[in-house]
Amino acid sequence: MMANDSGCSYHKCSYREWFTTYDVVDSGGVMMANDSVCKAVGKGTVRLKMHDGVVRTLTDVRYVPDLKRNLISLGTLDSIGCRYSAEGGVMKISRGALTVMKGKKIGTLYVLDGSTVTGSAAVASSSMTESDTTKLWHMRLGHMSERGLNLLSKRGLLCGQSTRKMDLCEHCVFAKQKRVAFSIGTHRTKGTLDYIHSNLWGPAQVVSKGGASYLLTFIDDFFRKVWVYFLKSKSDVFTNFKQWKCMIEKQTGRQIKRLRTDNGLEFCSGEFNKFCKDEGIVRHRTVHHTPQQNGVAERMNRTHLERARCMLSNAGLGKDFWAEATSMDCYLVNRSPSTAIECKTPEEVWSGTPTDYFDLKVFGGTAYMHVCSQEVAQDTTEEEDGGSSEPIVETKNYSIARDRPRREIQKPKRYSDADLVAYALSVAETIDESEPSTYKEAIQSDNSERWLVAMNEEMKSLHKNQTWKLVKPPKGKKIVGCKWVFKRKEGIPKVEDARYKHA
Repeated sequence: MMANDSGCSYHKCSYREWFTTYDVVDSGGVMMANDSVCKAVGKGTVRLKMHDGVVRTLTDVRYVPDLKRNLISLGTLDSIGCRYSAEGGVMKISRGALTVMKGKKIGTLYVLDGSTVTGSAAVASSSMTESDTTKLWHMRLGHMSERGLNLLSKRGLLCGQSTRKMDLCEHCVFAKQKRVAFSIGTHRTKGTLDYIHSNLWGPAQVVSKGGASYLLTFIDDFFRKVWVYFLKSKSDVFTNFKQWKCMIEKQTGRQIKRLRTDNGLEFCSGEFNKFCKDEGIVRHRTVHHTPQQNGVAERMNRTHLERARCMLSNAGLGKDFWAEATSMDCYLVNRSPSTAIECKTPEEVWSGTPTDYFDLKVFGGTAYMHVCSQEVAQDTTEEEDGGSSEPIVETKNYSIARDRPRREIQKPKRYSDADLVAYALSVAETIDESEPSTYKEAIQSDNSERWLVAMNEEMKSLHKNQTWKLVKPPKGKKIVGCKWVFKRKEGIPKVEDARYKHA
């Protein structure tokens, strides 16, 4: 075992058998800490196998038989162009960009991470210098792969130098690491409602015809049957879950045992957790930023949205029909083969009867509404050949799902056409001035304390990030002004309070 020492003037070794070459010379003495002198009776070379398997040679090593510890002189290494640094209990000695030696801290000493090579092994190890060449070209080529290095070496493009199997490069491990692929999870459920997958998607870029912005999905792991709900806000998740739970448990006569969701606030509110605890529902939640652990629900939402986009594109309908298309796709997914249940359809397994596709129609197709006899227009014009006239039905294309007139918004009758200014002023008085436009309005508002906290946080952030530097304004130049913006972001009712922001 050899220790790195910054105090000794040359390398020292007390074992004669470690020397590969050796000359008997009078090399003087070594002054010890107790003022005694140990005589150096010779010098030579010692070969060391390093942490990465490379064998390196220490030259001009003094043989001191009475020495109790073998020492590597850091000063000698520095004189030949090496540099060293220690951090985290590890000392690295490098030459250029190549780390040639490492030491591990044991007690208060940095001991060499390696071993000595003696006898015939020292002679055979001379071919190991190819490892240095391989590692050097690996770094020169931007940490190229071992396969790429071998190809370039075979073509003779590396200055005629050959490469070998590359040792572990710690920089490649740190910089090229990637998340390990998740294995396919299996749930050995024995019956319906034993395991439920759920996920919330949204908000949608376009609000649906019914005013929904979110899509809530429930999936039974045993039958893979899907239920979807369209919500206007995240706070509606708990209400819809209770409604779905009551409906499905009464229909099946069974109870929900386990529920798998992510860690969204809509699933982790106090009332949601208390309800599940009271009902005996075991919660399975995913790790933060790991949607793969809720893959069944995540993939189902993706399937719904992709197929909904296809149906909307095929029908030529706008994005505001996304809820209708998703609802239609949920109906079709429950009647489509699933690999999770041996390519049977969820509806077939759920109901025990074969799926009937006879009544299926193309989504977005033209439909005709039955017209009452009073709305039939009678055409009394006789044909040219004198034949009797027949009634002609005035038909129109209808959207069956959305055939209802919009409510016409009218201003109050007390405001005439000429009194529009008074009407506008009365409306303006009812507007909630919850967001001040100036600093003066902020400190005089009812929420002045919260605005002051928001302003202080913003100023601390600007100072911490050194956003600006005070300088004298140049002469004859116009100074660009700035404006403070105050925003109040609404939180989820009963879950998250409103947030006050300043920028």
